[in-house]
Amino acid sequence: MKTKVLSKVFAALMAAVLTVPLLSAAVPMVSAVSDAVSPSVTSAAEERWKVNAEDVELYLPKKVRLSFEEAAACYTGGTIEPLAYYAQGVVAGCNYYLIARETAEDGTVSLKRVTVYDPNLINSSHTAKAKFTSVQDFNLADYARNYRYRLPDEPVVGGMGIPSLNTCELSEEVQAVYDTVFEYEVGSCCDPLAYLGKKTVTDGTDYALLCCVYVTTYQPDRYIDVVILHEDSDGSAYIKTSCSLFGQRTYFPNMFRNKSSIEETEIGLGDRVKVNLAAQGGSGDYRYTVSYRKMNIGKWVVKEVKAGADTFTFRPAAAMAYEVVIDVTDGSKEQSLYSIVWVNKELKNTSTCSAQVITKGQSVTVNASAVGGTGQKTYAVYYKKQSSNKWTAVQKYGTNQIITVTPKAATDYDICVKVKDGEGTIRKQYFGVWVEK
Repeated sequence: MKTKVLSKVFAALMAAVLTVPLLSAAVPMVSAVSDAVSPSVTSAAEERWKVNAEDVELYLPKKVRLSFEEAAACYTGGTIEPLAYYAQGVVAGCNYYLIARETAEDGTVSLKRVTVYDPNLINSSHTAKAKFTSVQDFNLADYARNYRYRLPDEPVVGGMGIPSLNTCELSEEVQAVYDTVFEYEVGSCCDPLAYLGKKTVTDGTDYALLCCVYVTTYQPDRYIDVVILHEDSDGSAYIKTSCSLFGQRTYFPNMFRNKSSIEETEIGLGDRVKVNLAAQGGSGDYRYTVSYRKMNIGKWVVKEVKAGADTFTFRPAAAMAYEVVIDVTDGSKEQSLYSIVWVNKELKNTSTCSAQVITKGQSVTVNASAVGGTGQKTYAVYYKKQSSNKWTAVQKYGTNQIITVTPKAATDYDICVKVKDGEGTIRKQYFGVWVEK
């Protein structure tokens, strides 16, 4: 009950803060592009935070990744690796803003707020090297103040914008707390960009995450916040604080977003990959580039998409995984989306069943599908009681892929979906369905 009430309060307050300016509290206001944040609570409190030391697979757009690696190669403070990429800014080149994890030579692990400057403009042939222009301590104790409710909204300044953000995967421990807090969330979203660390307190555990916070409306303003979730010893959980990364309530209006997608991420050898091109916000003068290669092998094939086109297709030459990057620019900002497409040579049955438990009289829907193989594919569906050896045909081999099965008795049933390719190769997929009275 506590979680439900707090989540509803959070949703209401979140909706209010995005529409009604709040009175400023007596808290220091700093520039949205400054590396300063509110004063630390205590150094002792900071020492209790255990920085995230898990392996992190963070996808970065190719240009950002190369710029960070180039700058990190000259870094003398220890080993530094990115945890989250949250903003970019076009200047005489590009600034990329990240949260990173530093491991010093003595083994000390700490968080850093990093700015990478790449002097090379988009599509430029300049060869100057990228470098860190700012590496500041990122102390979680600085974010104990709840800036969501205590400061008025201010638009971001300095040409900063939010890139195409990718949510991070959380460990089972942190994911369970996150799901408990946001299970009943309505009207707003809090997407995790990075897990930062945790701290044991007298009444439970605090978990710190960097999040993109927004109301679920069309093209909403975005906020980058350090959100601290608290889990009580009884398992209940709630948002303890939500503090702006910039030290004030800073939002990104008219956000430029890459909304492209890949139609199918698992195909057969010889089939084409279809890319749907779309973007939102910015100037509206969009230009797209699609790059692809075999997974971690060889050079990228880079294709400029014809102006005005809303789709792009290509045919992979080998049966293996392919990396695909979709870039879009509006002339001043650029965003990338990364995907993996699996190309199968062998016939693979990828059929699905709509339910595992139904009530007597209800039906289940089989979506028959397959990848790989040769020639035209046909599908057959059979079912039987698990206690019987006799199968009943719902559909013999045909091209229909949506098949309805209606068991007659309240008992366990088996469903078998067969797919056959043009050479007669057959692959089967089985499903179990329990029919209740």
